[in-house]
Amino acid sequence: MPVCEHHPAMNDSNFSGPRPAKGLLSHCLARELAHLEQIRNVDAVLREFLDPALGKHCNVANVAPERITLHVDSAAWHARIRFCVPQLQDYLRQHCPHYQHATLELRIAPAGIPGQPAQKPAAPLSAKTREFLQNVAQTSENPRLRDALLRLCAPQKDTPSA
Repeated sequence: MPVCEHHPAMNDSNFSGPRPAKGLLSHCLARELAHLEQIRNVDAVLREFLDPALGKHCNVANVAPERITLHVDSAAWHARIRFCVPQLQDYLRQHCPHYQHATLELRIAPAGIPGQPAQKPAAPLSAKTREFLQNVAQTSENPRLRDALLRLCAPQKDTPSA
């Protein structure tokens, strides 16, 4: 039974004890870099096919012989790209021979920091709401609550656009 299925030198028949990790790490790193290069190649083919307006909202997230996963940054763009899937699949099959039997999977993944939801800008307070919060703050006996309410009422500073 193999100790490490991805590293043939590490199996029960010829495993003679601890070995330097350098060979195993370089093998794993090479495999990951090759996978990244496959993703980049399929992404380049995708960009050749898609209209630039669609392309900037979609990218290849992962590739496998049976599936190519595309991330789309919103439901609206997901719907538009979904209509292109049959033609895109044909195009990828013509230009990426390793993925002849791969299906396309679309997933919504908002742009930004992976694993963190995109933050929406705060809606501005109306004058009436601002006045109400200021009145509540002035009558509050809790200093922490009063300070928090006054911070809410303070005019919002302009944030630079990304």
